Amino acid sequence: MLNNTSNAYSIKQPKFEALQKSFHVTLYQETTQEIETKNTTKQSICQLIRENKQITKIELAQKIGVSESAIKQQLATLKRAGTIKRIGCTKAGYWEISTNIELP
Repeated sequence: MLNNTSNAYSIKQPKFEALQKSFHVTLYQETTQEIETKNTTKQSICQLIRENKQITKIELAQKIGVSESAIKQQLATLKRAGTIKRIGCTKAGYWEISTNIELP
């Protein structure tokens, strides 16, 4: 359960250690710098979508300078928050930014 949650929110996996009669779990918290970087990435994604609604994940990654997997994680977060949604199929579709939500 914790592993799935950490994957969903892009945080470091918890560490489980078995001891003699118990166990130890280490949970990790994001640093302020990591949070600011993610917020900046989200803002950049939204700006680029405003400029080109048909932009691809690969193009986003190239323009922002992060990996495609980082873009996928941030897009998933923006979709879960209702900030953006994908209209249509992967190749012929486009991104839509919600007008009811303040952009990051």
